[in-house]
Amino acid sequence: MIIVSQCVKKVKGNIIEIHSKKKVICPVCKGDVLPHGKCIRKLVTGNSKRKLSLRVWYCPKCRHSHREIPGCIIPYKRYSAKIYAKIYDSELEEISFGVDESTVRRIKAWVKWFLEFAASFMEGLKIEHPGLPTNYDVGSTLSALKYFVRLVANANEWKFSVPPVLSS
Repeated sequence: MIIVSQCVKKVKGNIIEIHSKKKVICPVCKGDVLPHGKCIRKLVTGNSKRKLSLRVWYCPKCRHSHREIPGCIIPYKRYSAKIYAKIYDSELEEISFGVDESTVRRIKAWVKWFLEFAASFMEGLKIEHPGLPTNYDVGSTLSALKYFVRLVANANEWKFSVPPVLSS
């Protein structure tokens, strides 16, 4: 997957098409990618659900396929990054949209775990690359979450970010 920060959104019926403004490169081998089709992704944003049309890219060099997703999406998650940040920052009584208590607990645990994982991942990158800039707002969960999701996904390390199993 390739997370893009600057994208163009076009509305066609009830589907929003997402396209990157910049040239897309393979996050695995840094090679050129070729268009390989589109896929539909459903995203819950508060009380509404949206359908997004995402481009799929293929890298002939390393033979990987990648979806191009905007920064508002957390890979493999149903809710938007904004919802994850809002749930993480809120108390259970303050959450006004349709999310049950167990989902809230799982989201809070995942965000806490992921931010810790990504911060340690970034520290490792800073050791390898001392000039690595960190440009996110430490005070904002949403900013940190978007930054770290993009960092981990575009470094092709998402496959290692498997959260722990929660016990009831």
